[in-house]
Amino acid sequence: VKRVFFGEITNMAVKSLKDLNYIEFISLATMSVLVIIFGIFPNLILVYLHSPVAKIVNLGIKISTTFYFS
Repeated sequence: VKRVFFGEITNMAVKSLKDLNYIEFISLATMSVLVIIFGIFPNLILVYLHSPVAKIVNLGIKISTTFYFS
């Protein structure tokens, strides 16, 4: 592991790669923060998903009972 992080670069294709630019870093940081926040406080987004999911489940129940009793 030490050689992977701190060793010399032997592959020339890898040596030409550049680090993240400013826009890529901001995008990655924003997504990382959102993942951490929603991981700690999932109800921040689950509150908005409750009603649509309930409608889909009820629609599925109506369709399954229609085909079952037909």
